[in-house]
Amino acid sequence: MITVIDYGAGNLRSVTGALAYLGETPFVTSDADAISRADKLVLPGVGAFGECMKRLEAGGVKDALLYAVKRGTPLLGICLGLQLLFDRSTEFGEHAGLGLVCGVVEKLDAGDAVENAVQYEREGADEITFLDITATYRGHKTVADMVARVAERLFIPFTVGGGIRSVDDMRDILRAGADKVGVNSAAVRRPELLTEGAETFGSQCVVLAIDARREDGHWVVYT
Repeated sequence: MITVIDYGAGNLRSVTGALAYLGETPFVTSDADAISRADKLVLPGVGAFGECMKRLEAGGVKDALLYAVKRGTPLLGICLGLQLLFDRSTEFGEHAGLGLVCGVVEKLDAGDAVENAVQYEREGADEITFLDITATYRGHKTVADMVARVAERLFIPFTVGGGIRSVDDMRDILRAGADKVGVNSAAVRRPELLTEGAETFGSQCVVLAIDARREDGHWVVYT
């Protein structure tokens, strides 16, 4: 049986769904004893490296996982779960990993956003979304000039989000050339913003982005 480790930071639904599609019946657990005795392990993960390592360490999950691997249990890391297998990561500071794979997880330069968008269009994408995931906590607005440069070269619809807090912010992004705006943190704090944007620009222009994580049996929205 395949055991999927639930430590409060995993993309469990997609992982278990994929395993079920392949004919498996995965066992999802956060119990350290069950993890240490598992025949096969899957470590999923979504989130920040350091925070997820803290979650693994809580309740003895990290030690149970390492014990299982030491005795020869196959382990598959998916998404952030793969990154956690390395020695350390430099994401938001330096954090120690599980040390099962030699190496350091580092941020790579993804290149120019405009050129990337054009390349994705050439490869068959029919819509693109740009999200500045650090705009809210840094207090920065999404850069309108980047949006304008994308609009000049892209012929498919694109959505822009990150740091959008008001109808005026939406207007700036749409005027710069975006087809839609994505809202997350501001909508969680003040849901009325979605109605205001839809009434001003049309519901087709306003997209709600939800970041959620399962904790203690229920879902929590994060901003």
